[in-house]
Amino acid sequence: MITNVFNYGINSVYSYATKGVSSLIGVTQKVNDLRVAQMLACGAAGYIAQYPVKFVGGSMGLHPTEEEIQKLSEIGNAKILFLFVIMTIVAPIAEEIIYRKYLPDILLPKYYTLTNLQTAAVSSGAFGLVHSLNYFGTERTSKAFAMTAYQVCFCALILGPLCSIAKTKVGLTASILVHMGFNFHGAQIVIPEGKMKEVIKELSPTSILPGFIGIALGLTFFSLKHQLICRLGVYCFDQMLNSMPKDPSPKLL
Repeated sequence: MITNVFNYGINSVYSYATKGVSSLIGVTQKVNDLRVAQMLACGAAGYIAQYPVKFVGGSMGLHPTEEEIQKLSEIGNAKILFLFVIMTIVAPIAEEIIYRKYLPDILLPKYYTLTNLQTAAVSSGAFGLVHSLNYFGTERTSKAFAMTAYQVCFCALILGPLCSIAKTKVGLTASILVHMGFNFHGAQIVIPEGKMKEVIKELSPTSILPGFIGIALGLTFFSLKHQLICRLGVYCFDQMLNSMPKDPSPKLL
């Protein structure tokens, strides 16, 4: 009898444990499904956000001309692939780590106590401002200056806040996907479709592996460089605040 009771107890515990595990797996699956949907929605949101940017940029005459697109079509496939990977993978990951994780969560709290809105504004502003460096990598023309200024504006006012919302509501991975979706749409504007199809047809395992190694090394260097820029910027801003009068209000006699 004791053996029967013992066996019954074990079977009951095993039955309840099995039901608990099944329920946990079901809940986990639902959470994972929801997270996958959130991730896809974030990527789609980034892709869609490029439409107003593309429309305004086109109306301002800031899109590449047919001559510029033709020149790009003449570039080697390896360089096109490198440009595409940098735009859609390396830059989104590196920049989101710096401007949505390192800057707001680690660097700024060491110096200031800011609200979530202020932190998002500072990180978005820094994210937009750093794109002004792109001007020095192009021909110094009025169009290049206008394109750089426009890029600074939409990065600070559209993409930056959108990525900050995604990071706050879902997580850093979500902000990276928003950024990737946005840049992927932008790459479709810059890189001719026919050229991209030609590059994809020539892809092989031996050509992809060195690319992944290069991405890892480039991402490390990119992150370290931007950390230095962020530290230098915050330090200069801090020094500027310290140089201001401590009590500018007039004193009553």
